[in-house]
Amino acid sequence: MNKILLGGLLICLSLSLVGCEKADNPNVFEINEKTIKVLVKGWQLYTNPAFRYELRFPKGWIVWDSGEDGLISRFQPENNSEDSVKIMGYTNWKEKYTLEEFYENRFENLFTAGYESEEIEIDNEKAIWFKQVKDRMEARPGKLVDVIAVNLNDRIIEIEIRNDFDDSKVIINSLSFYGTKTILID
Repeated sequence: MNKILLGGLLICLSLSLVGCEKADNPNVFEINEKTIKVLVKGWQLYTNPAFRYELRFPKGWIVWDSGEDGLISRFQPENNSEDSVKIMGYTNWKEKYTLEEFYENRFENLFTAGYESEEIEIDNEKAIWFKQVKDRMEARPGKLVDVIAVNLNDRIIEIEIRNDFDDSKVIINSLSFYGTKTILID
């Protein structure tokens, strides 16, 4: 009887330790919606109509984007010369690639390159988080960045987390994707 009780106690203890580790683990990417609403209070709004998304970013950060085409958006703290978050949009309405097919047709296939990856959700959309990807920054080829890829059927959004992981994580969790419907006005 004592062995059964001791075994049960050890199982409960190990499960609670695993739960605590996951709660304190900075590698856990997703933040619940209520927490995000509190964290982004007072932040600025960025909207990308070309690739149909919006997000919040801290006041005092600098935003650069490529203009009406919406292909590239960069966000960085005012006192930092490097981007913290870079978002790239790719059209996918013609090809209808899966994320695996998309990367097979790119300069580097992140799925086969051996990077640690994890499935996550952003705004209720499935995404892949590739960790510690190298050679994504031309100016700093050895710098490691995290890459998140989201397939929204007619478009693919690729996000690089380059610096300032905590604020970047909040920015990305604040992303909202617009639907795929086009409204025609007569």
